[in-house]
Amino acid sequence: MVRELILVSVCSLTGLAQMGAPFEAKMVRVKIDMPASQQGVDLFPDREQPLELASYQKRLKQFGIAVRAGDSIMVTKVKVKEKAIEFHLGGGGYGTFWDEKATNPASSGYKSSRERSLEDRVRNEKDPARRRSLESDLRYERNSRQRRDERERAQGEIVREGKEQRIAAKRLDGGSRFNIKFEGAVAPEAVTEEMIRKALQRYLEFEGRSSSRSR
Repeated sequence: MVRELILVSVCSLTGLAQMGAPFEAKMVRVKIDMPASQQGVDLFPDREQPLELASYQKRLKQFGIAVRAGDSIMVTKVKVKEKAIEFHLGGGGYGTFWDEKATNPASSGYKSSRERSLEDRVRNEKDPARRRSLESDLRYERNSRQRRDERERAQGEIVREGKEQRIAAKRLDGGSRFNIKFEGAVAPEAVTEEMIRKALQRYLEFEGRSSSRSR
């Protein structure tokens, strides 16, 4: 009995691993604009309205459009998970683990050892003349630090803007994806080529399934 269960599990996993075969490296034509992000488009085939419209609109606005309605693109991967099927187009969308991330510029903001020392000396100095001299030195150190921080922030902003421009350009070339989601776990035997085609038919034209010509 255990051996039979193991064989069934292995066969199921093998079937899932091969599920991409009918689709991968094939061309499809999208019917809707696709967000330039690995977050892609969420579809819930069990619902009356499968397209998660709120997240779809938000992602288009936030990330821009990687694939426009009417464009043809290659299916690069089909990944079956417990409660979802990822259908990757042109790389699956920018923003995966290895992709470059945007960062905020930062300045050191650290006081030098001289500035900290002067602060201590000002607090402890009893002689008025000597105290005024130390306070003058301290103001100079603080002003120097502030000028240094301003330069670093300006330089960091230039770097950040350049990085954001690179990322924006990469996003447009990174493809996108459909996420076919289910309310509960899906039995491996329920994941079929026809089921995937049916879930996507409103949003994709598959190779050999439509007489429409790709742009």
